[in-house]
Amino acid sequence: MVPWADGWSSATCIDKELHRSLRSTLLLGFNATSLKKFEPAILKHLDILMDKMLQGSKNQGKWGPAMDMNGWNQWFALDMITDFGFGAPSSLLTNSADRYVLDVLHLAVKNLGVIEQWPGLSYIGLGHIAYYVEALCSFSKVFSLPIGKFVQWHQDFTHRAIMNNADTVSGVLGYVIQSGEGKLGKKGHNKSQMLAEGSFVTFTAADGIGTTLSAVMYYLAHNPRVYEKLAKELRTKFSRDSENKQPRPESITWGPELSSCKYLQACLNEAWRLVPPACGVHWRECERSGVAIGSDEMPFGSDVGMSLFTIFRSTDYFRDAHDFWPERWIKGFLPDAEYQLTRQVFHPFSLGSRSCAGSHVAVMIATVVLANVIVKYDFRPSMLSEASLLGLPDQKLDQERHLQSCDSLPLEFESHFTLPIWKEGPILQFRERSTMFDADTANSR
Repeated sequence: MVPWADGWSSATCIDKELHRSLRSTLLLGFNATSLKKFEPAILKHLDILMDKMLQGSKNQGKWGPAMDMNGWNQWFALDMITDFGFGAPSSLLTNSADRYVLDVLHLAVKNLGVIEQWPGLSYIGLGHIAYYVEALCSFSKVFSLPIGKFVQWHQDFTHRAIMNNADTVSGVLGYVIQSGEGKLGKKGHNKSQMLAEGSFVTFTAADGIGTTLSAVMYYLAHNPRVYEKLAKELRTKFSRDSENKQPRPESITWGPELSSCKYLQACLNEAWRLVPPACGVHWRECERSGVAIGSDEMPFGSDVGMSLFTIFRSTDYFRDAHDFWPERWIKGFLPDAEYQLTRQVFHPFSLGSRSCAGSHVAVMIATVVLANVIVKYDFRPSMLSEASLLGLPDQKLDQERHLQSCDSLPLEFESHFTLPIWKEGPILQFRERSTMFDADTANSR
């Protein structure tokens, strides 16, 4: 789990004192002032993504081409987080030549997931077991990945990030750089830990945000009732005037007005329930005897864990557990005792000192992105003829045809590892909203 000697991060460190020091440094950039200061980086890359969604159909009231949003959301997320974090954008949205970076990173995430579940593999010289397995399953794919080119890309990115934050903080993760460079004036990261923290947070945050956006877009596109209800909430609140509900020309930013949108937050919670940001088992060691897990008493030194993916789909805690039903998160739709149990069980970013340090940042980013997209654009599942232009295999076309006729289906979620790795979809089309096109919106989806 540690990429190089002494390369601990706040996610991997087991020494409690060092963990507190690393986490406190990381949190320096996650306060309200810092988030507001660097929020324009989110909006800048969101504008690029939204232009790409239309692909030449802007200001025409026409549906754009079929878009495989998994790729676009992942490219946006990495561009955004590298800029928002360090002021050093990766520019994958505009530079297709570097998009291989995510393929290499996803292979590394698979390896990380395997080692987390079987750490002993690294002790017997099989620390890169996922690479070997992938090679056996798809020889041409693995060995066509430009690993050496990625190493150079990562070195160049790291150099830019350090240079941008050496003297002044240029992003929310800039304090980690200054800590590693010995310029923070407090105990924090050394150089190895700075590199490990920066890499881990950047790439896991990008993967998590990209997957979240794909998940919620998927469920909204295939649940017209939910889509229309959310669109009404957002378009009513963020309109130029209350009469025609024309979208505001400026971007929607984080603040009390946006955070008060209860149905938007409910949709995000429901997406995180069905597609957790980190779906694998994250092990914790019992530091004393007598720890009770259900009816079982755990011995000292044993490891315990629970998959969020499993517990969040358990009918013991969630009514209609496989259905996308955001109303479960709004008080009054469930009996109070059931509602309280639902809230008690739901912790997609974990709890305590080992919880995700940037969970509120993830909420902010996902909320800002979805609000802007839904207020300014309509979107729908792509038509079969459009999807075929993407070169999807026959079974995916059949799946897409099936999805066209269903309001709600369980998401086919391809991940058996620590973090989400979603390979394709949803396939969507977008259209710019304006007063002259709004009248037929409900009928044209």
